[in-house]
Amino acid sequence: MAYYFTLPKYTELSPEQQFAVDQTESLALSGGPGTGKSVVCIWRHLRNYETKSKKSLLLTYTKTLEHYLESSAGEKNPEAKGKVDRVYKWSLGKSEKNILEEYDEIIIDEAQDIPTDTLQKIIGYAKTLSYGADKRQSLYLDDERLHQLYTEFACNPKTANNHAVNLTKNYRNSREVLEFIRSAFRDAVIPKNVLDDAKVTGRKPIVHRMLAVNARSAKERVKMQIADIAKIVNHFYSPTHNIAIFVPYADQIDKYYYGLKEILAKDIGVSRYYNTLKNIEGMDDVHITTFKSSKGTEFDTVIIPEFDYACARDNISQSEFYVAFTRAKLNLFLLCNGEFPPYFDVNTVLIEE
Repeated sequence: MAYYFTLPKYTELSPEQQFAVDQTESLALSGGPGTGKSVVCIWRHLRNYETKSKKSLLLTYTKTLEHYLESSAGEKNPEAKGKVDRVYKWSLGKSEKNILEEYDEIIIDEAQDIPTDTLQKIIGYAKTLSYGADKRQSLYLDDERLHQLYTEFACNPKTANNHAVNLTKNYRNSREVLEFIRSAFRDAVIPKNVLDDAKVTGRKPIVHRMLAVNARSAKERVKMQIADIAKIVNHFYSPTHNIAIFVPYADQIDKYYYGLKEILAKDIGVSRYYNTLKNIEGMDDVHITTFKSSKGTEFDTVIIPEFDYACARDNISQSEFYVAFTRAKLNLFLLCNGEFPPYFDVNTVLIEE
């Protein structure tokens, strides 16, 4: 089975989301994880083609998210599906699509990672430009370049007067996941009303600790983690339950991909993505990718193996962890070979030996 996603009907959108979709002016959309920025961008793009009011192009940053948005748009309108692309692929002219044409509106999802010079190039092909962005989820720009990007948004004639809409309600994460995130990132502003409105599931993020205490080698430890992941997958698997495995580095992906394909039932599909793969294989029942490439997606269950190892590395940013954690709708599993890192609040997790 493939990744299960159903784009919400327009009538199922919240009033603030509908307002953003229907806004006739160019849009400056903001909001935290799970507030529906991507859904609004998809629906705004679809509306343009359904009403034939504007010829629009929907751009995003990562290949994984491009596939996600393209599949979502394709369910509703094939013409709109053909106008979904990646920022770099499109702006560098590597797309098979004709980039010499001007669009009535270009919509950029996850715009917080676009370098200013790339944004300026894109704007040159747009009569108007709308965008969705969340500074907290910027993974590729340092503080200086992020400031330059937002200055460009504020000063460029084609974006300076965009109508600002801030989405506030989190529709993705459970209250338990949000409480863990708030404890993990002291500077992450999660308002009380967002916590109060979040669904209570009774499932705290689960830490599996000391899984490999008796393993003699790194290879044996990975084998034990793969076996543990398989148990989690088998417990939660259903045609409508999406499961992800996130790792910080691309070179970690294949060992989990091939290991799981070897021991999971054949009817449970496993997919993977890292940036040196020429083509994404699609998103299957279990999808394995990096923290960065998970941006913009969501899964019912998220599993992070070798979590204590990842926390000990000094080249993984807090933003990468933040993005990875906030992909989880219901279940978050953190698999440790050793002790759970001490700088997390143990009261927000359930530790299992």
